[in-house]
Amino acid sequence: MGHTRPWNKYVVTAGVLVTLIVFFFGLQHQASAAPLRHGKEDIFEPSTSTPASSSRAKRKAIITSVQREDETTADWVAELLPGWESAVYVTDRRPDEEATAASSLIRPHSLPVNRGREASVYLTYIIQHYYTLPDYMVFVHGKRYQMHNDDPMLDTFPEIDRLNLDYVSEQGYTSLRCNWMHACEPQLEPVHGYEDGLLDVKGLYATAWQEFFLNETLPEAVGGPCCAQFAVTKEAVQRWPIDKYERIRHWVWTVDVGEASYKAGLILEYTWHIIFGKPAMFCPDAEECYCRKWGLCGLECPREGWCNSRVWANPEKLPLLSVTDLPDGWPERGQGHKNDGGYLPYDKWWLNEEEVLNH
Repeated sequence: MGHTRPWNKYVVTAGVLVTLIVFFFGLQHQASAAPLRHGKEDIFEPSTSTPASSSRAKRKAIITSVQREDETTADWVAELLPGWESAVYVTDRRPDEEATAASSLIRPHSLPVNRGREASVYLTYIIQHYYTLPDYMVFVHGKRYQMHNDDPMLDTFPEIDRLNLDYVSEQGYTSLRCNWMHACEPQLEPVHGYEDGLLDVKGLYATAWQEFFLNETLPEAVGGPCCAQFAVTKEAVQRWPIDKYERIRHWVWTVDVGEASYKAGLILEYTWHIIFGKPAMFCPDAEECYCRKWGLCGLECPREGWCNSRVWANPEKLPLLSVTDLPDGWPERGQGHKNDGGYLPYDKWWLNEEEVLNH
């Protein structure tokens, strides 16, 4: 009988160990793949192969425009709202031109055609980014301070900074105004075949409607809070295919009427809320709007569509202001003063009870 060599024992022992290790890890793999039991329900552990899109942070972007002479006036977006992506279009710069303001914090974009006021910018952004849109978009005019802002000092920043994105998600679309001034009486009553005057668009709106919405019924009246500044979700934009926006932009760029750029922009201003899913006459309750959109709850709202202390205007003495643009250096320069009948507000006017009653 031969003798067993010592190394044979090591081989057998090693083989047994390998077998045990493989068996052990096999059990572990089966356990991790099996559902965990919790009462009568199966609860699956998260998979490491879950697409990043399901757990990624929500993207949000600000889309705006300026002209070459004031490119840096949109720098406030990057300075004050760094958590937002920014897309700034320079409306009067050719694609092959260099930036005219090297100090600008934002790399601006150019437009193929500058027509229709802000409409070309908004439509171009949607078309260029349609398949990679952020979750939330805010479309605004470029300068931080605007005459039509729904803010005591006409400031765009707090309108975006305080914006409740859950409210935007719920609504799909919301204007950056809650106040009904200049808006929620019908802004427009379109009529087929109407011969428009120099600044009238009743007839042109009816023509544009057929181009935008084909066989949809022309509304009898159109209205909503002004003034082409709004927040919208990706889902609300993508309720239409990209060719819808291409068709609308083509109309804006080619419509052949007097004052075509102004009129095309005005028609889109009256139509954004409809494009994004709201009825033709869309005037949300102002008090609820301020509270849910910006957290400004408990405002005194003595009349429909009007809450005190938000807009420097007397609702009984419209139009709003006798000036169309803010002075250079605003708000450090150019403020009105208490009881001087000034057309512009002054800092902290909303803390003055007498002023609040009249604004």
